Amino acid sequence: MLPLTSLALLAVGAVLLGYTATRASLLTFTHDESFSYVYHARASVEEILSFTIRRAPSNNHLLNTLLMKLSAGLFGESELALRLPNLLAHALYLVTAGLIARRFGRPPVILAAFLVLSLNPFILDYFSVARGYGLGLGFMLGSLYFCLRCFEAPKVSSLQAGLTAAFAALAVLSTFSFLHVYVALNATVVALILARAWRARRAGVGIGTVAGVAARSALPLMLVGAILAALVAGPIRNLREWDELYAGGTIGFWQDTVGSLIRASLYGQPYAPTLAPLLAVLVGVVLAVNAGLFARFLVRGGQRCSSALTLTIVPTAVVCTLTSSVQGHLLGIPFLEGRTAILFLPLFALLLLNAVRAAIASDQRWFSVAARALLVLIATGVALHAIRTADLRVVGPIDPYNVDTLQMLADLEADRRSSRDGDRVRLGASVVFEPTINFYRITRRLSWLREVTRAPLGGEYDYYFATPDDVPALDGRPRVTIRQYPDTGNVLARRTRG
Repeated sequence: MLPLTSLALLAVGAVLLGYTATRASLLTFTHDESFSYVYHARASVEEILSFTIRRAPSNNHLLNTLLMKLSAGLFGESELALRLPNLLAHALYLVTAGLIARRFGRPPVILAAFLVLSLNPFILDYFSVARGYGLGLGFMLGSLYFCLRCFEAPKVSSLQAGLTAAFAALAVLSTFSFLHVYVALNATVVALILARAWRARRAGVGIGTVAGVAARSALPLMLVGAILAALVAGPIRNLREWDELYAGGTIGFWQDTVGSLIRASLYGQPYAPTLAPLLAVLVGVVLAVNAGLFARFLVRGGQRCSSALTLTIVPTAVVCTLTSSVQGHLLGIPFLEGRTAILFLPLFALLLLNAVRAAIASDQRWFSVAARALLVLIATGVALHAIRTADLRVVGPIDPYNVDTLQMLADLEADRRSSRDGDRVRLGASVVFEPTINFYRITRRLSWLREVTRAPLGGEYDYYFATPDDVPALDGRPRVTIRQYPDTGNVLARRTRG
């Protein structure tokens, strides 16, 4: 029989996976998901890999696009089928989060650590949709776990090093912003290999033996790196030349990356303005504590498990911060922000847990008890926040517009049947609706609907579907409103004939 802690982790994980699976089957396809499928996943594998499709090529998240194509071929074009790869990535994330959480102490602390790692609503959003970010998070946490295993073992296993590199490379193929994680984790493993080689040399081991062991450990990193470079160098160069690396901020790491993630995690709740500055202070404190733990280890050393956590998490976070800052300050590429910065959320959760773990290990009993109480309080707050933000209708801040699009198509078809002959309908729509409308036109075989374009709404159409901001563009057009959708204010109207 499984221990109680394992049963608790399995139960929470099953609930979370059930939640994202339910959302994946119910939620209307978002703008970016639809764009990925309509314009990229339906292309040839060669076109997908080579990035020769010039229509929003940055929307082509390589691995996600290929897996959408595969899943559609195997299981059809339903929302659930196309989002299945990210659901599997969520399962990987949850399993890995549980394995990492078990390193944080006793059962209550383990469960609390798992909740902190798994309950961010912004992260849950991306496991519910067909985008590369959920895949990237799953592979990233897997890579972190194998990197941790490298530090825990007395010798750097070629297998563990290779799995660290392979999972990090898969994260990059999921979406290129995870290149920061790949560089950080590979640099961390290389530093470990060199440190142990130097220690062995000082212990009197022959230089040939030391060099051979180091080379065998590093060989998988080089092989994976060569394969990854062959796959992504061309696409990244094309994206740069085509000015497609535009997503992100222009101010700085703290304001753009940290600030956007705090706002995204708070999910627009009423308490967000109050909590945002407190969370910013917490980020600063956690970073300072982890810097101190890392420095103390370098000076004094420490126990293998606790030092493994510190030496895996802290350098990874530091290198990701440095490379993303270089990206913004020196390369002219916007700072990571929002979805492109999502890789920092599990990193910060791990830094927080590592700081609390160090406090729990304190010789001062009152300090240890206070740290446990703090972690339970944080985990409880995270859980309550996740429950409050749970939603089976809309994908939070990702795409608030298309929640009505599927219902609009049903309303449009009903009105068409009652008021028109067999002609194909010309629908004018706001730009944000175009990919999703065409996605359902294709996947649901709506032969009565013509392809929707991005032409201005003022053209001659049979029907109009407009956001509240675009409704004035219809002024002067004789029309009758069929329905205004209460949650969004979107308007479906039919053109009347004079």
